[in-house]
Amino acid sequence: PPVAPPAGFFSAPPPCSNTAAFPGVGAPLGAPAAPDDRWAAAQLANALAASGLAEESASVGAASTQIWPDDLNAHLAVFVARLIQGRHADVRAAAERIGALHGLSGELAMRAANVRLSSALFHRDEPEDVLASARGVAATYPVLSPRTGADTGGTHRGEPVTIGFVSPDVCEHAVARFLEPILEHRDRARVRCVLYHTGGHRDAVTTRLVALADDWTAAASMTSNQLADHIASQGVDVLVDLAGYTNGTGVAAFRARPAPVQATFIGFPATLGMDEIDVRIVDSLTDPPGEADRFASERLVRIDPCFLCYQPSDDAPEPGPVPALGAGHVTFGVFNRLQKASDRVVELWARVLGAVPGSRLVMKAPPFAEEATRAWWLERWASLGVATDRITLLARTERYTDHLTALASCDIALDTFPYNGTTTTCEAAWMGVPTMTRVGRSHHARVGLSLLSAMGLRDFACEHDDDFVDRAVTLAGDLNVLGELRARLRSTVSASPLCDSPAYVARLTEALEIMVRDAHARPIRRS
Repeated sequence: PPVAPPAGFFSAPPPCSNTAAFPGVGAPLGAPAAPDDRWAAAQLANALAASGLAEESASVGAASTQIWPDDLNAHLAVFVARLIQGRHADVRAAAERIGALHGLSGELAMRAANVRLSSALFHRDEPEDVLASARGVAATYPVLSPRTGADTGGTHRGEPVTIGFVSPDVCEHAVARFLEPILEHRDRARVRCVLYHTGGHRDAVTTRLVALADDWTAAASMTSNQLADHIASQGVDVLVDLAGYTNGTGVAAFRARPAPVQATFIGFPATLGMDEIDVRIVDSLTDPPGEADRFASERLVRIDPCFLCYQPSDDAPEPGPVPALGAGHVTFGVFNRLQKASDRVVELWARVLGAVPGSRLVMKAPPFAEEATRAWWLERWASLGVATDRITLLARTERYTDHLTALASCDIALDTFPYNGTTTTCEAAWMGVPTMTRVGRSHHARVGLSLLSAMGLRDFACEHDDDFVDRAVTLAGDLNVLGELRARLRSTVSASPLCDSPAYVARLTEALEIMVRDAHARPIRRS
């Protein structure tokens, strides 16, 4: 394809950045015995996307599809690039083209199935569709020979239960902020923690997490069989996946059942559809008893009041006063990744802006470093009747404190839907900024409800579009309420169940111990 790589495009991507929210769909297959032009084009498209040049990546992919219409990697390049940019009409079109390809097998089939799942999560709120798509992904993973691990069941021997966490994100990453409280506040007499780091990046956060754990394995270069053998040899009682079908995942090793109890939580917002995963840890708001159980391949174990525990940054700046007092207008903020900004929720945000005269919107996401992405989004807002001078687009900041300062420049945050934000909602609250969320049926559309309820902000979770707009308008119209909320929000969140690490870890520990006892008394699988 006639697209030359820009100068410096071989530079490393940001730490632990994913070119897509899911499964490595953007990474081309390894080099064939005799690398050909298809493979080279796929490598180029992937490198461009990883370097933040999504438009260039899409151009390479589109040109490749014209030359090789049946090449999955070419179509995946377009899918991933448009997903990164939040161009969801193009994402759906690429997904349809991928779905029309025939004769895919092995890793190619897995990647095509992942496209269906990611499309379901970003665009749909029907749990039955998510389960069907997850089952489709799980079916593409090869069946591995079952492992027989060392003697397990520490609770029956009077020894600590050994928990193994499998994740590519043992580094500066959102997942690490929820993993760290577990490692730090566990009762070491009851719980032993082992980390299996399937990602290749290491940084200061890696060092800190490894120091908190009892053992650590650098597993990025291990095959699924090698990882399963290693886990089985270590006598793990409960093996916990923290990535699901995201990039760098080690979940394929779970198919060998190297531990008697296998669970998933934190890193993936849906059922995995994999029979070898016994348990998914949730809460009663993300997954209400009854309907949610019907659409989960796992047994749902609920850790109430919230399945997550947030550990804020120690060097977060102070929130400061309400920005609207100095600016003379209310500023809304959207700081989630653009792939979560579905067409439906963007139209909802436009309604809010239309209903609050003079208001502004700040959007912050890494792809806004690229002019083509910025231009497309400004045209998108104009097509919805929102003047572009009311929109500010910010790219990735180098320092985390700068990111938090940018958040604090907003008065009210607007959540994405159906795929709610998680870390961003917590960060916004810590900076005194309440988040308005839209509640749906599926887990990924109810995480905002869970987080806000744990913070004591249940009223900011809206069941209907009209309610979302009305509440945003009411809040924007009362700067006294906004000011009072901003002044107390950090202390409120700090004292809430969301940040009560010892209590949370105690509940989680009890649940894990029960899982182990049940596994030795009877199969953990639900009927």
